[in-house]
Amino acid sequence: MPVLETLGGALFGAVLQVLFDKLDSHQVLGYFRRRDLDEKLLKKLKEADGHQCCDR
Repeated sequence: MPVLETLGGALFGAVLQVLFDKLDSHQVLGYFRRRDLDEKLLKKLKEADGHQCCDR
């Protein structure tokens, strides 16, 4: 069934293209950048405080 394999491959490629386009958006990149900054800030606050009150 080479026809089904060809159609499945084309569909899979189209789905991957849409996913990569979404991952490339500024909103997604901004989310991960903000999250990284929040984690760095939390680490600095823990070090400055000397307590482990903020552990998750």
